[in-house]
Amino acid sequence: DLTIKAFELADRYRNPAMVIADAMVGQFQEPCRLVPEKPVEIFEKPWSLSGREGREPRLLKSLYLGDFEQEEHNLFLKSKYDEIQEKEVLCETQHLDDAELMIIAFGTPSRVAKTAIRMAREKGIKAGLLRPITLFPFPAREIFEHSSRVKNVLVVEMNTGQMVRDVRIAAHRDAAISFYGRPGGGFPFPDQVLEEIEKALKGGKP
Repeated sequence: DLTIKAFELADRYRNPAMVIADAMVGQFQEPCRLVPEKPVEIFEKPWSLSGREGREPRLLKSLYLGDFEQEEHNLFLKSKYDEIQEKEVLCETQHLDDAELMIIAFGTPSRVAKTAIRMAREKGIKAGLLRPITLFPFPAREIFEHSSRVKNVLVVEMNTGQMVRDVRIAAHRDAAISFYGRPGGGFPFPDQVLEEIEKALKGGKP
């Protein structure tokens, strides 16, 4: 689904799109539910260089040398990025209505986090999840809104800290941000994430 959506968004906005998938996805063995195919939306492409018969010629370029042309083009690009940020953010949330700690994770760590959250709740710890599905546009508004209420945040990644920087910028200033990462191809186990949840709550905010 997301691969098809990546192509559609790249076509709609004329912007590169990347599908970020870690190696663990290719090593899983599990049931797979195939969803019915959806028709791909066809966009009008007035910029396409498809032959000029019956119309004015078209020119594709990104360098403008006239007075203020480059500035105008850059402002156009900014408006496009603003539109993408407003319309195309995707994220998943679980158990945040009553959470005292929010895990933010994407990819394989987010799946591990779901198990750790279930284990935490079995122990009476109210943990929840925010999983960014799109990293650009980043769900900054959603992170801010949830972290304004859930004051303890644990970022889990398969590295030494990349997304956590964006989380620190996006989160409410009163939120306590903790990080747990496993670099070099290692990935966190649920019991390790549960331990980090407990540590974050001990050193976090009531």
